[in-house]
Formats: sequence, structure tokens, C-alpha cells
Amino acid sequence: MELIKQTIHGKILHCDSIQFLNQTEDDSVDLIVTSPPFDMITQKSYGNLHDDEYSKWLLGFGEEFFRVLKPSGSLVLD
Repeated sequence: MELIKQTIHGKILHCDSIQFLNQTEDDSVDLIVTSPPFDMITQKSYGNLHDDEYSKWLLGFGEEFFRVLKPSGSLVLD
């Protein structure tokens, strides 16, 4: 995990997001901003998933987002 920027208001991290979420306490995050890859028909070099595989992968993130976000927290999904 690489710390990019830290202020009195929080920090920006660069890391494997699912590993970070798995290590994060429940109800401890104020804001999640993410732009996951889309379920595209054309295979991309980064290895995009398709159909049910993609839905299952994205749902795994959704469950973790819900778990770590504070009740007053926000999710921005682009």
C-alpha cells in the first residue's frame, strides 16, 4: 500500500482495493470513490471479466463497500 497524500481530513492510498477493504474495520470509511472497469465484450489487456463473472466480482466489492462505510458515508461509483 502506498500513501499518496495525507491531510487532517484523510488520506489517499494507492493499493489493491479488495485487499485494503478486507483489512478495513466495519463502519470506518467516510467516502469511497471508484471507477471499476465495465463488463465489455471486447477483451482488454487488463483482463476484464464478462457477464456472470463480472457481476459476481462487482458484487464482492459492493458487500465490502457496505461493510466498511460509516452510516453517514458515501459511495461515488463512476
